[in-house]
Amino acid sequence: MVMRDVLLAFLAAQIFLNVVFFLVVVMKNLSRQGKLALLGWPRTAFAKEVLGVFFLFSAAVIPVLMLGNSLIAGWEGFSFILLGYYLMAACMNVLVVLLELMISAIVIVIIKPLDAIRGRIPKRTLYALGIFAYLVISGGLIFCGAYVDQPIIAISDNARLAKQWEAVSEYQILSDISIGQDASSFSGGSKELDQDLYNWYSSIADRKGVYLIQTQYYDSEILAVWQNNQTYSATPANPLWLFTMSPNYLADLGMALDADTLEAAKGKNQLFALWNMSRIRCFLHGQQTNKAAWKPILLSFM
Repeated sequence: MVMRDVLLAFLAAQIFLNVVFFLVVVMKNLSRQGKLALLGWPRTAFAKEVLGVFFLFSAAVIPVLMLGNSLIAGWEGFSFILLGYYLMAACMNVLVVLLELMISAIVIVIIKPLDAIRGRIPKRTLYALGIFAYLVISGGLIFCGAYVDQPIIAISDNARLAKQWEAVSEYQILSDISIGQDASSFSGGSKELDQDLYNWYSSIADRKGVYLIQTQYYDSEILAVWQNNQTYSATPANPLWLFTMSPNYLADLGMALDADTLEAAKGKNQLFALWNMSRIRCFLHGQQTNKAAWKPILLSFM
């Protein structure tokens, strides 16, 4: 993708330089145009005389371009399909050259015979072409600058992200869980996976820097589905967040719990800290009770 854009930028620059070159050729032959105008040469005939040789040359080098393309592409065997592609690319080059010559020929066509005889340069036309060239160059510079800035911005973002991750470089991340031989846990028919995860966490829970944090967001869409299906006896009216945190993480946040509460949390109690809203309490109680068939729990509210 990047290489394609770079090649397109080089192609646009080459076309622009070619047009400038052909315009210089036209300007240098302006006095010659005046002399031929006295002999009755039409302007189109003079344009063919001056610029036609470039078009013929571009057509003559078609076999050379085809051979060059085949060598660059590493073409080992003969193929009519590849030959057609190379021929099409060479013909496109001829068309591009023809377009460049037509732009340059405009200057010849618009010059009046009297101005050509006297060697007068069409200033307005040159001013217009100069302004157009300025706009093209400015646009190209802006495009190239923005294009170069993109990878620089990406590198800067990666560096900033790496610096942010450096503070937690010693953390271990569980990024994926495979089903293995326990497909029933993923379908909700078994508690084996939950039990394994609990055993794994409880074995390292007392280590320094080990936390348990889980966040859940219930938006208005899922709440409406539960309300319509009467999934729970009470469903919150507004979206809400539910944070699950280990006691040591709460302590780091300055929300230390008393010893009795901690002892209850280490048992089968789930402790919820929320504002005094009975509807939320009923919702949480119903949500956790649905799991009680295979996970006995007790709910406590603060």
